[in-house]
Amino acid sequence: MTKEIETYEWLKKIKKENLDSSFNLQNILKKSAYYPASGIDGDHFSWLFQKGIYSFVHADYEITHIDELLEKIFDYGYDMIGSKLITSGITNSFFNKSKRGINKHEKERLKKDNVRERYDACCFSPFAFWAVFELDTEFTDDNLHKPKRFSLLHCGGEACAVFNTLYKTNKINPHAVIFVCASEGYGNNWTLLTDSNFRFYKAISDINKNYNQPMPEYILRECCAINWKDYEYQNEHYVRITNNQMNIYIYQNTIKKIINLKCHAHFKI
Repeated sequence: MTKEIETYEWLKKIKKENLDSSFNLQNILKKSAYYPASGIDGDHFSWLFQKGIYSFVHADYEITHIDELLEKIFDYGYDMIGSKLITSGITNSFFNKSKRGINKHEKERLKKDNVRERYDACCFSPFAFWAVFELDTEFTDDNLHKPKRFSLLHCGGEACAVFNTLYKTNKINPHAVIFVCASEGYGNNWTLLTDSNFRFYKAISDINKNYNQPMPEYILRECCAINWKDYEYQNEHYVRITNNQMNIYIYQNTIKKIINLKCHAHFKI
Protein backbone atom coordinates (compact mmCIF):
# COMPACT_ATOMS: atom_id res chain seq x y z
CA MET A 1 0.00 0.00 0.00
CA THR A 2 1.30 3.45 -0.94
CA LYS A 3 2.22 5.54 2.09
CA GLU A 4 2.63 8.93 0.50
CA ILE A 5 2.33 11.99 2.71
CA GLU A 6 -0.09 14.87 2.35
CA THR A 7 0.73 18.17 0.69
CA TYR A 8 -0.37 21.82 0.93
CA GLU A 9 -4.10 22.42 0.62
CA TRP A 10 -3.66 24.88 -2.26
CA LEU A 11 -1.75 22.27 -4.24
CA LYS A 12 -4.55 19.74 -3.84
CA LYS A 13 -6.98 22.04 -5.67
CA ILE A 14 -4.88 22.43 -8.80
CA LYS A 15 -5.93 20.66 -11.99
CA LYS A 16 -4.50 20.84 -15.46
CA GLU A 17 -7.46 22.98 -16.49
CA ASN A 18 -7.02 25.61 -13.74
CA LEU A 19 -3.23 25.57 -13.30
CA ASP A 20 -2.65 28.77 -15.24
CA SER A 21 -5.10 30.74 -13.10
CA SER A 22 -3.82 29.07 -9.90
CA PHE A 23 -0.43 30.79 -10.05
CA ASN A 24 -0.25 32.58 -6.70
CA LEU A 25 3.10 33.80 -5.39
CA GLN A 26 1.92 34.02 -1.79
CA ASN A 27 1.06 30.33 -1.83
CA ILE A 28 4.24 29.35 -3.65
CA LEU A 29 6.53 31.30 -1.30
CA LYS A 30 5.00 30.31 2.04
CA LYS A 31 7.01 27.50 3.62
CA SER A 32 9.17 27.20 0.53
CA ALA A 33 12.82 26.35 -0.04
CA TYR A 34 14.90 28.84 -2.02
CA TYR A 35 17.85 27.57 -4.04
CA PRO A 36 20.10 30.29 -5.53
CA ALA A 37 22.58 29.15 -8.19
CA SER A 38 20.52 25.96 -8.47
CA GLY A 39 21.42 24.77 -11.94
CA ILE A 40 19.04 21.88 -12.59
CA ASP A 41 19.71 20.12 -9.30
CA GLY A 42 16.81 18.61 -7.37
CA ASP A 43 18.68 16.41 -4.96
CA HIS A 44 17.47 18.26 -1.87
CA PHE A 45 13.79 17.44 -2.40
CA SER A 46 13.69 14.10 -0.62
CA TRP A 47 15.06 15.40 2.67
CA LEU A 48 12.93 18.56 2.68
CA PHE A 49 9.81 16.53 1.90
CA GLN A 50 10.29 14.94 5.31
CA LYS A 51 10.36 18.40 6.88
CA GLY A 52 7.00 19.33 5.38
CA ILE A 53 8.35 21.51 2.55
CA TYR A 54 6.65 20.92 -0.79
CA SER A 55 7.29 24.18 -2.64
CA PHE A 56 10.67 24.91 -4.22
CA VAL A 57 11.94 28.12 -5.79
CA HIS A 58 15.12 27.88 -7.84
CA ALA A 59 17.14 30.70 -9.41
CA ASP A 60 20.02 30.54 -11.85
CA TYR A 61 21.36 32.83 -14.56
CA GLU A 62 23.18 30.08 -16.44
CA ILE A 63 20.11 28.05 -17.41
CA THR A 64 19.21 30.10 -20.48
CA HIS A 65 16.49 27.99 -22.10
CA ILE A 66 13.50 26.19 -20.74
CA ASP A 67 14.32 23.05 -22.72
CA GLU A 68 17.40 22.61 -20.51
CA LEU A 69 14.98 22.14 -17.64
CA LEU A 70 12.53 19.97 -19.52
CA GLU A 71 15.30 17.56 -20.51
CA LYS A 72 15.92 16.90 -16.82
CA ILE A 73 12.33 16.94 -15.65
CA PHE A 74 11.32 14.23 -13.25
CA ASP A 75 10.87 10.57 -14.01
CA TYR A 76 11.23 9.32 -10.45
CA GLY A 77 7.62 8.53 -9.72
CA TYR A 78 6.06 11.94 -10.43
CA ASP A 79 3.99 13.14 -13.35
CA MET A 80 3.75 16.80 -14.27
CA ILE A 81 0.14 17.99 -13.97
CA GLY A 82 0.93 21.10 -15.97
CA SER A 83 3.27 24.04 -16.33
CA LYS A 84 3.24 27.78 -16.89
CA LEU A 85 5.95 29.80 -18.62
CA ILE A 86 6.27 33.44 -17.56
CA THR A 87 8.35 35.89 -19.61
CA SER A 88 7.04 39.27 -18.48
CA GLY A 89 5.73 40.98 -15.34
CA ILE A 90 7.75 39.68 -12.40
CA THR A 91 10.57 38.55 -14.69
CA ASN A 92 11.28 42.17 -15.70
CA SER A 93 13.18 42.65 -12.43
CA PHE A 94 15.06 39.32 -12.38
CA PHE A 95 18.25 41.25 -13.17
CA ASN A 96 19.42 44.36 -11.34
CA LYS A 97 22.10 45.98 -13.47
CA SER A 98 22.63 48.90 -11.14
CA LYS A 99 26.16 49.13 -9.75
CA ARG A 100 24.98 51.01 -6.67
CA GLY A 101 26.10 49.52 -3.36
CA ILE A 102 28.52 47.05 -4.91
CA ASN A 103 31.37 46.23 -2.54
CA LYS A 104 35.06 45.60 -3.26
CA HIS A 105 34.69 41.82 -3.66
CA GLU A 106 31.76 42.19 -6.06
CA LYS A 107 33.62 44.81 -8.13
CA GLU A 108 36.54 42.42 -8.52
CA ARG A 109 34.23 39.58 -9.52
CA LEU A 110 32.54 41.76 -12.15
CA LYS A 111 35.89 42.37 -13.81
CA LYS A 112 35.77 38.76 -14.98
CA ASP A 113 34.17 38.53 -18.41
CA ASN A 114 32.17 35.38 -17.69
CA VAL A 115 30.74 36.85 -14.47
CA ARG A 116 29.97 40.29 -15.92
CA GLU A 117 28.22 38.81 -18.96
CA ARG A 118 25.82 36.93 -16.71
CA TYR A 119 25.31 39.85 -14.37
CA ASP A 120 24.47 42.06 -17.37
CA ALA A 121 22.15 39.38 -18.81
CA CYS A 122 24.03 39.18 -22.09
CA CYS A 123 22.12 36.97 -24.54
CA PHE A 124 19.71 36.03 -21.74
CA SER A 125 15.96 36.56 -21.61
CA PRO A 126 14.67 36.25 -18.02
CA PHE A 127 11.89 33.76 -17.47
CA ALA A 128 10.01 31.82 -14.81
CA PHE A 129 8.84 28.26 -15.27
CA TRP A 130 6.26 26.94 -12.82
CA ALA A 131 5.23 23.30 -12.69
CA VAL A 132 3.16 21.16 -10.33
CA PHE A 133 3.97 17.47 -9.96
CA GLU A 134 1.78 14.61 -8.75
CA LEU A 135 2.93 11.29 -7.34
CA ASP A 136 2.26 8.30 -9.56
CA THR A 137 0.69 5.80 -7.17
CA GLU A 138 1.57 2.99 -9.58
CA PHE A 139 5.23 3.82 -9.11
CA THR A 140 6.01 1.57 -6.17
CA ASP A 141 9.80 1.93 -5.96
CA ASP A 142 9.60 4.06 -2.85
CA ASN A 143 6.63 6.30 -2.18
CA LEU A 144 7.27 6.45 1.54
CA HIS A 145 7.83 10.02 2.75
CA LYS A 146 6.91 11.48 -0.62
CA PRO A 147 4.13 14.05 -0.90
CA LYS A 148 1.19 13.58 -3.21
CA ARG A 149 2.16 16.83 -4.92
CA PHE A 150 4.86 19.47 -4.96
CA SER A 151 5.52 22.75 -6.73
CA LEU A 152 8.66 23.94 -8.52
CA LEU A 153 9.19 27.53 -9.66
CA HIS A 154 12.42 27.89 -11.59
CA CYS A 155 13.52 31.46 -12.26
CA GLY A 156 15.98 32.33 -14.98
CA GLY A 157 17.61 35.34 -13.39
CA GLU A 158 20.22 36.62 -10.95
CA ALA A 159 19.66 35.03 -7.54
CA CYS A 160 19.60 38.19 -5.40
CA ALA A 161 17.38 40.11 -7.81
CA VAL A 162 15.01 37.13 -8.02
CA PHE A 163 14.90 36.90 -4.22
CA ASN A 164 14.05 40.59 -3.88
CA THR A 165 11.42 40.40 -6.61
CA LEU A 166 9.68 37.41 -5.07
CA TYR A 167 10.34 37.17 -1.34
CA LYS A 168 11.14 40.73 -0.35
CA THR A 169 8.29 42.23 -2.36
CA ASN A 170 5.87 39.77 -0.74
CA LYS A 171 7.43 40.20 2.75
CA ILE A 172 8.08 36.47 3.14
CA ASN A 173 11.23 34.55 4.06
CA PRO A 174 11.89 31.03 2.78
CA HIS A 175 11.66 28.17 5.24
CA ALA A 176 14.92 26.74 3.92
CA VAL A 177 17.84 27.92 1.79
CA ILE A 178 20.04 25.58 -0.25
CA PHE A 179 23.68 26.27 -1.05
CA VAL A 180 25.12 23.49 -3.19
CA CYS A 181 27.95 24.50 -5.51
CA ALA A 182 27.14 28.19 -5.08
CA SER A 183 29.75 29.12 -7.76
CA GLU A 184 31.44 31.65 -5.50
CA GLY A 185 35.03 30.66 -6.30
CA TYR A 186 35.76 29.36 -9.77
CA GLY A 187 32.14 29.68 -10.84
CA ASN A 188 30.18 32.61 -12.23
CA ASN A 189 28.55 34.01 -9.10
CA TRP A 190 29.24 37.73 -8.69
CA THR A 191 28.54 37.94 -4.95
CA LEU A 192 28.90 35.79 -1.83
CA LEU A 193 25.62 34.10 -0.94
CA THR A 194 27.08 32.24 2.04
CA ASP A 195 28.52 35.28 3.86
CA SER A 196 26.34 37.32 6.20
CA ASN A 197 28.27 40.50 5.34
CA PHE A 198 26.87 40.38 1.81
CA ARG A 199 23.58 41.39 0.21
CA PHE A 200 21.74 38.05 0.13
CA TYR A 201 21.90 37.46 3.87
CA LYS A 202 21.09 41.13 4.48
CA ALA A 203 17.95 40.87 2.33
CA ILE A 204 16.76 37.90 4.40
CA SER A 205 17.66 39.70 7.62
CA ASP A 206 15.75 42.81 6.49
CA ILE A 207 12.58 40.75 5.98
CA ASN A 208 13.07 39.28 9.43
CA LYS A 209 13.47 42.69 11.09
CA ASN A 210 11.08 44.82 9.06
CA TYR A 211 8.19 42.38 8.61
CA ASN A 212 8.60 40.12 11.63
CA GLN A 213 9.19 37.10 9.42
CA PRO A 214 11.31 34.26 10.87
CA MET A 215 14.75 33.53 9.50
CA PRO A 216 15.02 30.32 7.46
CA GLU A 217 14.88 27.26 9.67
CA TYR A 218 17.20 25.16 7.53
CA ILE A 219 20.37 25.86 5.59
CA LEU A 220 21.54 23.06 3.30
CA ARG A 221 25.21 23.13 2.37
CA GLU A 222 27.58 20.73 0.61
CA CYS A 223 30.37 21.73 2.98
CA CYS A 224 30.46 23.07 6.52
CA ALA A 225 31.82 26.49 5.54
CA ILE A 226 29.13 29.14 5.93
CA ASN A 227 29.37 32.56 7.53
CA TRP A 228 25.81 33.36 8.53
CA LYS A 229 25.18 35.03 11.87
CA ASP A 230 23.17 33.00 14.39
CA TYR A 231 23.71 29.78 12.46
CA GLU A 232 26.09 27.83 14.63
CA TYR A 233 26.24 24.07 14.44
CA GLN A 234 27.04 21.15 16.69
CA ASN A 235 25.95 17.56 17.45
CA GLU A 236 27.23 16.01 14.23
CA HIS A 237 25.43 12.92 13.05
CA TYR A 238 24.48 11.24 9.80
CA VAL A 239 21.28 10.98 7.80
CA ARG A 240 20.89 8.92 4.64
CA ILE A 241 18.77 10.27 1.82
CA THR A 242 16.39 7.89 0.02
CA ASN A 243 17.20 6.43 -3.41
CA ASN A 244 20.62 7.91 -4.10
CA GLN A 245 22.10 6.76 -0.75
CA MET A 246 23.67 10.15 -0.07
CA ASN A 247 25.07 11.02 3.32
CA ILE A 248 24.28 14.40 4.79
CA TYR A 249 25.69 15.82 7.97
CA ILE A 250 23.43 17.67 10.37
CA TYR A 251 24.90 20.39 12.52
CA GLN A 252 22.39 21.73 14.98
CA ASN A 253 22.01 24.17 17.79
CA THR A 254 18.92 25.01 19.84
CA ILE A 255 17.70 27.62 17.33
CA LYS A 256 18.65 26.74 13.75
CA LYS A 257 20.12 23.87 11.77
CA ILE A 258 22.76 23.60 9.07
CA ILE A 259 22.54 20.55 6.84
CA ASN A 260 25.82 19.62 5.21
CA LEU A 261 25.38 17.74 1.93
CA LYS A 262 28.36 15.53 1.23
CA CYS A 263 27.64 15.03 -2.47
CA HIS A 264 24.74 15.32 -4.88
CA ALA A 265 23.30 14.04 -8.13
CA HIS A 266 20.78 15.65 -10.50
CA PHE A 267 17.06 15.27 -9.91
CA LYS A 268 16.97 12.14 -7.81
CA ILE A 269 14.03 12.25 -5.44
